[in-house]
Amino acid sequence: MFPAVVAVLVLLRWLGPWKTIGGLDLSVLIVAFGGWRIFLGAVENLLRFQIKGDLPVAIASLAALSIGQYLAAAEVILIMLIGEALEEFTSSRTQADLRRLISVMPRRARVRVDGEEREVPVEEVCVGTLVIVRPGERLPVDGEVVEGASDVDESAFTGEPIPVAKTPGQEVLTGTVNLTGALEVRASKVGEDTTLARIIRLMEQIEEQEAPVQRRADRYAVYFVPVVLAIALAVFLITKNKVSAISVLVVACPCSLVLAVPTAVVAALGRLARDGVLVKSGVALEACGAIDCVVFDKTGTLTLGQPRVGEVVGLGLPEEEVLQLAAAAESRSEHVIGRLIETEARQRGLPVVVPEDFEALPGLGVRATVKGRRVTVGRRELLEECGIALSAQALQEVEGLHAAGQTLVLVGVDTEVVGLLSVVDQVREHAAAAVASLREAGVRRIVILTGDNENAARNLGNRVGINEVYAGLLPREKSERIRDLQAEGLRVLMVGDGVNDAPALAAAQVGVAMGDIGTDLAAEAADVVLMTDDLTRLEPLLRISRRALQTIDENIRWFALAFNGVGVALAGWGKVTPVVAAVIHQIGSLAVISNSLRLLGSPRQLGKRAARTGGQALRNLREYVGLPALPKRRALAALLRRVWQADRRVLVGGLLLLWVASGAYQIGPGDAGVVRVLGRYLGTAQPGLRYSPPWPIGRVTAVATSRVRALEIGFRSSGGVGLAQSAAYEWNTQHRSKSYRAVPAESIMVSGDANLVDVTAVVHYQVADPVRYALTLTSGPVLVRAICEHAVRCAVNGAPADDLLVSGRARLEEAILQEAQTLADHYGSGLRIVRVALQDVHPPVEVVDAYRSVSSEAEQKQRKINEAEAYAGEQLLLGQGESAKQRLDAAAYAVNRERRAVGDATRFTFREQAYRSGPQVERIRLHLKAVDEGLTSPRKIVLDSQAVGRRQLLYVGPEGLRLSLPQEAPPAADLQNVPPPAG
Repeated sequence: MFPAVVAVLVLLRWLGPWKTIGGLDLSVLIVAFGGWRIFLGAVENLLRFQIKGDLPVAIASLAALSIGQYLAAAEVILIMLIGEALEEFTSSRTQADLRRLISVMPRRARVRVDGEEREVPVEEVCVGTLVIVRPGERLPVDGEVVEGASDVDESAFTGEPIPVAKTPGQEVLTGTVNLTGALEVRASKVGEDTTLARIIRLMEQIEEQEAPVQRRADRYAVYFVPVVLAIALAVFLITKNKVSAISVLVVACPCSLVLAVPTAVVAALGRLARDGVLVKSGVALEACGAIDCVVFDKTGTLTLGQPRVGEVVGLGLPEEEVLQLAAAAESRSEHVIGRLIETEARQRGLPVVVPEDFEALPGLGVRATVKGRRVTVGRRELLEECGIALSAQALQEVEGLHAAGQTLVLVGVDTEVVGLLSVVDQVREHAAAAVASLREAGVRRIVILTGDNENAARNLGNRVGINEVYAGLLPREKSERIRDLQAEGLRVLMVGDGVNDAPALAAAQVGVAMGDIGTDLAAEAADVVLMTDDLTRLEPLLRISRRALQTIDENIRWFALAFNGVGVALAGWGKVTPVVAAVIHQIGSLAVISNSLRLLGSPRQLGKRAARTGGQALRNLREYVGLPALPKRRALAALLRRVWQADRRVLVGGLLLLWVASGAYQIGPGDAGVVRVLGRYLGTAQPGLRYSPPWPIGRVTAVATSRVRALEIGFRSSGGVGLAQSAAYEWNTQHRSKSYRAVPAESIMVSGDANLVDVTAVVHYQVADPVRYALTLTSGPVLVRAICEHAVRCAVNGAPADDLLVSGRARLEEAILQEAQTLADHYGSGLRIVRVALQDVHPPVEVVDAYRSVSSEAEQKQRKINEAEAYAGEQLLLGQGESAKQRLDAAAYAVNRERRAVGDATRFTFREQAYRSGPQVERIRLHLKAVDEGLTSPRKIVLDSQAVGRRQLLYVGPEGLRLSLPQEAPPAADLQNVPPPAG
């Protein structure tokens, strides 16, 4: 988590949103925040006269800061933190969960004192005390059976699933389970002296002796750091160039050296995990690369740990009858072997009858009467005690099966042995192939260590190809045998599955547990867990581990040393600036990572497996923690419960870090953040990346002030606000599309003239005051819809339907907008209503037909009225026009007559005056008039006597000469001298 936070800060500084805080460059704060442990570790190591990998990193970052290369210094710290995180991930963790083993130890014991039984704490039990152990209880002490007989489950120590019969005189161990009968045990070892306590103490000692492997970067740093410092000093003394010397320090920063080991280890761990092999630490992976001796446990590792009936041998009776008699006798037994025999008979389809009587002899067997015959089933000692002697053939069969390492059960009827049965454990399917692959991989010795008998162990070794076998060993003796192998110079890998294998797993260089079938303690004590029971996974474990070691050597030799060496030479020569030096050491780090990624496999293999990696990882995790195949919800709940029970501190710490990190928030451009702490308003956050105390201490409400929101009244559309339908203004529109849903409770209103109308509208609004909006409103859309619906109803109730439908829509929208804004301000909502648009205004669909009929009749009436009014207006105008015309005609006639009279009078007056002044002219006029009236047809030509020199009148008939006359008459003065015509 810590490197991730530093990486985010470096990214923010690089991209530019945050460059300074309080006037200080963010990179400086990153170096101080992320590198204080590196600086402190370097100082502590110097005080101990030690040089490790943190010293050159501290020097390089401080050198970069000294010349102003702040971002380069932050990058150096980040690379170091990434390397430490990877190394911590792959480092050795606590392997043994001792609490699981300690929980096996009983806390109280039932003792007998002075003939009375009482329960006391185990710590009060002394050596020699008689301890009573009932069936189903664990033994609280080591001791000797004094009285009673029972079967005891010792699988926690020996790993053998078959219970061991205990009779007086035999030894029992603390932590084993008493199965059948009651036992009275005399304590011989109590408290810290018991076998279980010694196992716990042995594991604690092994855990304390297990020291973490020293990092290779630290080992190389002993020589690397002085050499680099000497080179930088020499460059400064020779060139007198401080920038070149610091470039040497920056380019020589051992980031690639720090990443060389953990990146290769992480890649190898990922590859093995993909193949179903869980390696718990990088130390174990390195140890696997040098293994030359493999040690196997027998039961549960090379075998399945699930006993079954092997051979059924009939001696005088058929095998089926022998098995049937034995199953009938064991049908009332609670012993494990008795259950196996009965199960085998039923699986073979043999009927199992109920015996007439039954007697259980703990530690020996059973006796019963089956169909009138006395049947005895059990150990050889029981048959001999009952007087049933073994024939030579029976002895031969017993010795042969015993030599094969099988557990024998003899069956006697009355006084003779009629057959015997063997109980065997099954060998794993791939055990022999796994052993062969290990030999091909170069493993020098392969050994079996088991608590089983010699014959069984030898027989198993022959079947899987292992010749070196050590049998009859207790857990302490197994770990001692492993130490003997290590003393011979061998590096030992131990494979086991049970609690009895835990000390041996911890003592070996590498412990491998069978995670699919092994116990939780074995899985915790081991360094490697096989997620399945396939032993052939051991060979890839060794092969990939060796490849990982080879990759680590390549990373150190070629990239951490050779590549950085070239960079140091260029920097010392002055060809590399500090910025370029930072780029070079980043390239070296990327080269190390790329080389390590080759351990994951080829790109084609990665592509094929990428699709199923997630599911396989979840299945592996489920199998590792032991969850059954449950439904998804139950499996998730069970997984979370296991994780919680595994390590609450880690889980709580991780949740706490996530809670603290949840306080970071981003305010986008055009938005504002309202910050509250403990419910109190602190201020408004501007756009950018910000942090405040996480919920429930702090709360930040991001308000989009630049966004214009839209809200629908009277309908809801799924395709977007206002996109109901293009035909929304038709009265009979049904709006039956899936994108439209009518809300009659909002849309049905009454107009001012008492008509029902269906009104829908769209409202656009935005946040004007983010503080009021965030602090006073719980839901902005609810308030806006309420106040806008109220404003629409008020406007509709005050206007007639015609205004709504036709002419008054714009005025109504403006009135609604003003009323809604007034209400929003009244409630202190901080909202601004931008626009209110009436979308669809019409009568309700249910009354549209009636409304249309009434409207049609009203239209007809209005049309008739309009036609009548138009005709009346037309006739009135025509009459008025005719009257005006007659009046004008009369006035014109009067004026005309008056003017003609005046003209005639004036003309007469002029003529009178002319006659009086010149009567001759008047007489000539009258003469000419008379001539004109008398001579209407012929043309007349009047010639001016002065123009031609003499006066003459020429008459031309119709057939005579045609002459033109001037258009103007001669002056009156010329006519005075013209004599009147004769006659």
